[in-house]
Amino acid sequence: MFSNYKLAIAIVIGIFSITTYNIFCINVVKYFSATARTMVDTIRTVIIWFIGYMLTITTNTVWEKTDYRAILLQFVGFITLVIGNLIYKGILTPPWLK
Repeated sequence: MFSNYKLAIAIVIGIFSITTYNIFCINVVKYFSATARTMVDTIRTVIIWFIGYMLTITTNTVWEKTDYRAILLQFVGFITLVIGNLIYKGILTPPWLK
């Protein structure tokens, strides 16, 4: 049926992973709040980013760019997105927006 069994396994794992994540997030919103789900999304991004860098450092496979300029640009962009999201959700209010 499948010509590449590794691809088929990756697809099944991906579907399972996304389904599990969405069920988890639905329960977070149900029992806590949408703001808590936003924080879960942020933590997920940090964990994936960290795993990518650890795989790049510990294996010979390049998962992430290891040039310090690329890492710095990604970090600044991520922090900008997180701060913007926190401001939008009303968790963080800068003095000039009061």
